[in-house]
Formats: sequence, C-alpha cells, structure tokens
Amino acid sequence: MTSPSDDRVRTVLLVDDESLITDILSARLREVGFDVMVTGNGLEALDALAKRQADLVITDLRMPFMGGIELIATLASDPRTSSIPVLLLTAGAGSVDATIAPNVMATVRKPFAADEIVTRSIGLLRQNAETSAACDLRPADLGDD
Repeated sequence: MTSPSDDRVRTVLLVDDESLITDILSARLREVGFDVMVTGNGLEALDALAKRQADLVITDLRMPFMGGIELIATLASDPRTSSIPVLLLTAGAGSVDATIAPNVMATVRKPFAADEIVTRSIGLLRQNAETSAACDLRPADLGDD
C-alpha cells in the first residue's frame, strides 16, 4: 500500500500471539500491497521497531510477556514511535483510556473480518497523513485573513 503523497510502500507491524490471526491478517494485508512485520507480543514488537520503523501498529490487547496496553503506552512515550497510529484488536468490551493511549486511533472487537482490518488500516494511514500534513502547515500557508 502506497501513500497518496508518495510511492513508498507502507509498513504495518502486526502484534498478536494467535498465529491464526497473524497468518490471515498478514496475508490479506500483503495482498493489498502492505509490507508486514509480525511479532507475537509487545516485547518482540519493540525489538522490531528498534530495527525498522512502521507506519501503523495493529496490536492485540492481551498477550504474554508484554500486552497491548503496555506496548501502546511505551510507543506513546517514545518520541521515535509516538506518532505511529495504533489499531487495537480486542475480544473484550469497552475502550482504552485516551490519556494512557493517545495513539490508539481505532479499536476493533474480535471476531472481525480481515477486510475490515484492511479497510481500517488504509483509513488510519490516510487520516494520519492528513493530520501530519496539517501539522506541517506554516502560518503563511493559511493565507491572509
């Protein structure tokens, strides 16, 4: 998947300890053109991000060693990863406190269709690109009022 503003392939980090979910989602995300990194828990995800930047993180909430909440909080507190949007997968009800996880841009409850995750991923990347572009505006870009 390339960005509307450039031809760079977008990288998704998929974090879930259920291999069936990662197998299905990674295959579908690759089919539509994403580059996908897969890890089984939050610690592995942080290691992967130390080696290679991602444009989007899709993470499960409950995983061994380091769960989704701790991963999300760690990403949000690090200037190198704080701007990466996060799509949270959860089997439970409710939402995540925005003060703990400001980078969670969407939550999807399990079970879900792989195409729903693809659609949400594309939408989040577009939304994040538009937000980033708006943040790059200088006062002169806004015109004279």
